[in-house]
Amino acid sequence: MRKSLLFAGLVLLWTCSSNASGGLIYGRVAFDGSICDNCSSEPETSNLFGYVRWIDFLPFVDLNMGFDYVHTSTDACGKVDFTAYTVHASGNLTLTSPGFVKVYAGGGLSYNYLRYSGGDCDEHLSRSEMGYHGLAGLRSTLPASPLNGFIEVRLSRVGSGDPLTMKSIRFGLEISLGG
Repeated sequence: MRKSLLFAGLVLLWTCSSNASGGLIYGRVAFDGSICDNCSSEPETSNLFGYVRWIDFLPFVDLNMGFDYVHTSTDACGKVDFTAYTVHASGNLTLTSPGFVKVYAGGGLSYNYLRYSGGDCDEHLSRSEMGYHGLAGLRSTLPASPLNGFIEVRLSRVGSGDPLTMKSIRFGLEISLGG
């Protein structure tokens, strides 16, 4: 019951915020760590695509929720095909706001669904892992403009024990959704 109420509250916050904007994400992600236990199968650097919803919660605190999609392969282990789907939520603290740019840092949690197939991996074909991340970025704040942009770097750790580390740089264009 408590999880259902928390989920309903997040959906309400997501849909009813008057100071919200949505943005498309493109980026590059590099991996550190193996996706298989039986061989060294570090994925190659790849493209990242996604969507993010920014909610200007307080003048100096922003919340964002979104999802990312990455598809790549590995050179090792007979060309393992690797796909990652990530749902993430972050809190960002504005460090400074010179002119029309916000400089921010933050962190958050993610739910990751990792799928791999082919090659020499002889373990599970998919797995779900929780993760956490830290981030820093720049976000434009043009007055009276429905369009703004952002660029950020993010370091994510997924899983426990021997985690998969993802280092990404992402940028995007966001469109204001409210007054």
